[in-house]
Amino acid sequence: MVNRPTALSLVAALALSGCATATATATDDSACEFAFVAVTTDWADDVTEYDLVLLDARLRPGRQLTDDGLSGNPDVSPDGTRIAFTNARGYPPGNDSGISSKSGISVIDVSGANERRLTRDHYDNGAQWSPDGTRIAFTRFQVGGLRQLLLLDPNTGATTLAHEGGIADFQWWSDQEIGMAIYAVDGLSRQYVLDLATGALSPVDLPPDVDAASVLWSPDRTRVAFTRQPSGTYDRDARPTLQVHDLTTGEEHTVPGSNTLQNWPLLWT
Repeated sequence: MVNRPTALSLVAALALSGCATATATATDDSACEFAFVAVTTDWADDVTEYDLVLLDARLRPGRQLTDDGLSGNPDVSPDGTRIAFTNARGYPPGNDSGISSKSGISVIDVSGANERRLTRDHYDNGAQWSPDGTRIAFTRFQVGGLRQLLLLDPNTGATTLAHEGGIADFQWWSDQEIGMAIYAVDGLSRQYVLDLATGALSPVDLPPDVDAASVLWSPDRTRVAFTRQPSGTYDRDARPTLQVHDLTTGEEHTVPGSNTLQNWPLLWT
C-alpha cells in the first residue's frame, strides 16, 4: 500500500461568511470556515496533488471542494459565498514535478455547487476578487515569461486586458485601482497604481534598492515594510533588518531588535 501523508498548507486567512459575528462553539462551527489547500504527496510516484478543503472555526478539516489534485490559489469573494481558484484539470504535466503547463480560473460556491471554469487553454493564475465582488483580476503568462494582468467578469466569463505585461505582483487597492509591481531593467520591480477607469499608470516612490514585489503595505497605503540585508563586507552571520518606510515623509526606520534569523513573514494590524 502506498503511504500518502497529507499536509494542510495555509494559503491565507480566507474567512468565509459568518466569521465576523459567529463564535466558535460546538453548535455554530459551520458558520465560520476557512479556505485551505490540502497538499497530498504520493512519495512512491513522486506526485504532488493540490485540492481545496474548508476548515471550520476550530481549524479542523471539513468539506473538500475539489478532488482532482490540480486546484490551488483560492481567493474568497468579499461576501463569502464563492471561491475563485486556479484549475489545471485536463491539462498534461508540463515538467517532472507534475505541474501543468496550462491552467485556468474557476469559481465555485462555498457549498461545493456550481463550479464553473471561466478561462482555459492559457497559463492563468493568482485570481483576486475586487473589493465589491464584481470582478476578478488574475495574471496570464505569455511567451518569454511576461505576465499580463486581466480582469474577469465572474458571471459571464468575459475577460479584459488591464495591463500588457511584466507583472511581478498585484493587489486591489480599491474597486477602480490596482497596485502593481512591474519588473524593471535592473531586475527589481517598481510599484505603480493602475487606474482602471482611465488606464493611467502612476508610479509610487519606494526606496530605489527595494523590490516592490517583496514589500508589505500598511492598510492605509502610507507605509511599507520590508527586510534589508546589511551592506558592506560579506558576513555569513549577518541578519537582515526589518524596515518601515513612510511614503508621506520619506523617512525610514529600522524596527529595533529585528536583526534576527527569522523576521518574515509579518502582518500589519
